[in-house]
Amino acid sequence: MSRKLRNFVAPAYLLLCIVLGGSVQSAWSNFALQLIGVAILIWAVVRHQNPPRFDRLPLILVLLALLVAALQLIPLPPELWTRLPGRSGIAHGYDLL
Repeated sequence: MSRKLRNFVAPAYLLLCIVLGGSVQSAWSNFALQLIGVAILIWAVVRHQNPPRFDRLPLILVLLALLVAALQLIPLPPELWTRLPGRSGIAHGYDLL
């Protein structure tokens, strides 16, 4: 793929997002934009199969951020979260239920 075309992909996608996105009423255009975005991401990953050493640090940071987000989805046991500050009122409400 030519360099000129590669430099055109991100601005064209941004223009599509501005024109077609941002509306709740148009679910199909939002879905299409998401599919195009996933295709662009897959294309970028396939294109860089052996990234240079300096490109790995941002990837590691993104993976760590996703790990933190996944850990926050794991619920705490009631014995732990009732002891957290500001939770006594909520725990008392559950006890009353």
